[in-house]
Amino acid sequence: MDCKKLTLKEIEKTWNMQIAYMCMGMQDNKVINDLAKEVKERGELKLFEKFQKDVIQCY
Repeated sequence: MDCKKLTLKEIEKTWNMQIAYMCMGMQDNKVINDLAKEVKERGELKLFEKFQKDVIQCY
């Protein structure tokens, strides 16, 4: 997945879908890691923190 081409809205939408799959144990974490890395690189720290909380809630 090329996260660089996605808008923040698209990243968030994809994230929410992927995190739901991950919580059900049906998701490869690479996509999640890529999305989190991308928002961090863009300096979207609030969104990055939300992503971290989402991941923690799954485990």
